[in-house]
Amino acid sequence: MLGFSPKMCASLLGVGDQTFRYWRENLFPFKNKKRFTSPELFTFRLFLFFIRRKGVTVCNLKKLQIKNMFLHIANNTCAELQQQIIYIDFTDNTFSFQYTPDPKVDIYSLDIYYLHLRHVVEEHFL
Repeated sequence: MLGFSPKMCASLLGVGDQTFRYWRENLFPFKNKKRFTSPELFTFRLFLFFIRRKGVTVCNLKKLQIKNMFLHIANNTCAELQQQIIYIDFTDNTFSFQYTPDPKVDIYSLDIYYLHLRHVVEEHFL
């Protein structure tokens, strides 16, 4: 069977089964899926970054249009994702992916979080 089981996803992300189950129930838009693709696992890895390193809560992530994030990542190649930055703005609960030739971007608002995807893509896909 193709794809990753929930147990494999939890292990690859370094989180417990219960944590992944909670994320799946609250953040994954395709409720009846039993296995996960690599792009879907990558999206969960982005959630992990924002939760662990930026202190974002699952409740805050849930307010975003998460399905669009899964779709964007699924519809872009590794090379395209490596050139993008994801911005999350919790003042208006939006996110966007933007192309950038330069990973050094100044963000002045404390309510905006960003992540340059180059290194995460290399670690996950390559």
